[in-house]
Amino acid sequence: MTTRTATNPLAEAEQALSQGDFERCVSLCNTHLGRDAVSLQAHLLRGLASNQLGALERTIDDLVFVLERDQEQAHARLALAQALRKSGQQEAALLQLQALLQHAQLRPHALFEAARANRSLGRASAAIAHYHTLLQEQPQHADAAANLAALLEKTNALDDALAWADHALRIAPANRSAQLTRAACLRRLGHLEEAAGFLQAMLTESMPPISEIIATSQLAQCMDRLQRYPEAFALFSRANALQQAHDPAYGLDHTGPYGLAMADFLRDWLRSHPPADWSPTPADERTAPVFLLGFPRSGTTLLDRVLTAHPRLAVIEERELFLEIRRRWMSRETFPNFQHMSAKDIAQARRIYRAARADACRDTDAQLLVDKLPLNSMYLPLIHRLFPEARVIFAQRDPRDVCLSCFFQTFELVGAMPYFLQLDTTAAFYAAVMQQAQEALDALPLAHLTVRYEDVVGNLEHETRRITEFLGLDWDPAMLAYREHQKSTVINTPSYQQVSEPIYQRSIGRWQHYREELAPVQDKLDSWADRLGYPTTWQ
Repeated sequence: MTTRTATNPLAEAEQALSQGDFERCVSLCNTHLGRDAVSLQAHLLRGLASNQLGALERTIDDLVFVLERDQEQAHARLALAQALRKSGQQEAALLQLQALLQHAQLRPHALFEAARANRSLGRASAAIAHYHTLLQEQPQHADAAANLAALLEKTNALDDALAWADHALRIAPANRSAQLTRAACLRRLGHLEEAAGFLQAMLTESMPPISEIIATSQLAQCMDRLQRYPEAFALFSRANALQQAHDPAYGLDHTGPYGLAMADFLRDWLRSHPPADWSPTPADERTAPVFLLGFPRSGTTLLDRVLTAHPRLAVIEERELFLEIRRRWMSRETFPNFQHMSAKDIAQARRIYRAARADACRDTDAQLLVDKLPLNSMYLPLIHRLFPEARVIFAQRDPRDVCLSCFFQTFELVGAMPYFLQLDTTAAFYAAVMQQAQEALDALPLAHLTVRYEDVVGNLEHETRRITEFLGLDWDPAMLAYREHQKSTVINTPSYQQVSEPIYQRSIGRWQHYREELAPVQDKLDSWADRLGYPTTWQ
C-alpha cells in the first residue's frame, strides 16, 4: 500500500517565491485562501509575489491586510511602500518607509525607495540627500550612484553628475542609465567630440529600445552642436523612427482632446457660435487665473522659469487641470450644451478647476498662480467661458524653429506628441492649433499678451517688465536671475537643459541650417512666419 505525503500549499508557495516563480506562488496562495480567507501567511506571500509581478492593487490590498494585523512585518512594509510608489501614491509610500529607516537589514532599500518617491514628488534636495546617505553607507550601490547622477544632471549640477556617473560605471560598466547620464554631461559641458565618441561606441552594442532612442537623440544633439547638420537630421529622424516602432500604442489620435481634428472642430465651432450667443457667465469673486499658453517649444518653459523667480508668482507646470471639466462639458456628446452652460454648471466647473489647481500647487505665498500647459491654447473658449477675467500670456516663436525643435525632441508619446515624429504632421498640427488659437484670441474678449521668444532672448528685462505690468505686479530683479532660483529644481519638460544655460541666441534661426530637410513643409511654415511677422527670406 502506497502512502501519500500531504502537501503544504503555503510551504510550496514560500518555496516558489524564493525561486522566483511568482505566478505559482500566487496560484498556491489563492488555493489556500479559498479555504482560509484570513490566513496572514497566504496574504503575505501573495502580496510579495504580486509586487514582483507588478500587480499593484492586489499587492496593496494583501499587504495592508497583513500590516493591520501584524505591524512587525518589515518585508511586507517595504513591498507595500514599493507598490504605493509605483502606483503614484508617493506620500503614502514615504509614510511606510519612515518606519524602515532604522531597520538594520532593510534601511538601504528604504533609503533607495525614499529617494525615488521624493524624486517623483519633485523634491530633488530630499532625493539627493537620501542617495548621498545610502552611498555613504554602501559606496558600491551602482543603481543609487546612477540614479543620483541622473538627478544631478536634471538639476544641472553637471560636474557632480559626471563624477557620480563615472563612479557608477566603475562598479557596473554596463549600467545604461549611468552611460546616458555621462554622455549628457559631457555634451552639456561642451565636450562634444568626447560625448559623440562615447555615444557612438554605445550604439554599437545591443541595448533596450528606450536606451537606443535616448542615445541616438543625444548623438544627434552633438552633431547639431558640431555643425554636422545632415548627420544630425538623419539621427533625429532615426530616433523618432525607433520611438514610433518601439511604442506599441503609437497612433495619431486626431479626434482626441489634443488632436488635429479637435483643433479644427473647436475653430469651426467658435466661428458659428460667437460669445455674444452664449448664456451669461456669472461673476467670479475669486482672483481670476493666469494662463501661460502657446505652441510647444515656443519658449513657455523659459517664461515659466522667469516667472517662477518672481516672489509673488507660482507656475503650475503642465498639469491637466481641465481634464475632468472637458470630460463633463466638452466631450463630443456634451459639447452642444457648452454655450448654454448654466450658472450652476459654471460654478461647479470652477470648483473642479480650483480643486485640481490646489492639489497641483500649495504655494500659499503666491499672489498669482500661473497655469502653464501650452496646448490649452486649443481651449481658449473654455478659459473664457469659466474665467472671462483671466489673463493669458501667449508665447510665440518663429514657426520654422518651433516645428524643427518639436521634431528634434524625444517626447513621451501621449496626447499630441506623436504628431512630432514626422515633419509633415508637425507642420499640419502647428497650423491647425495656431489657426484655432489666433481666431480665438481675436474673437474672445480675453486679456492677453503675446510674448515673442526672440524678444525675451534679446531683452529679458524689457519683456519681464511688460509681463509684470500686464499682470498688475511690481517688477522684480529676481526675474533676471532666474537661473539662480532654479538650482536644485527639476524641470519636467525637455527644455530643462536649455533653460539652465545663460540666455543664448543660437536657437534663433536654427531652421536655416536645415533648409533642405524642411523643404517639404517650407511653404506652409513660411506662410505662418509671414503672418506672425517673421522674415521669410533666408538670412
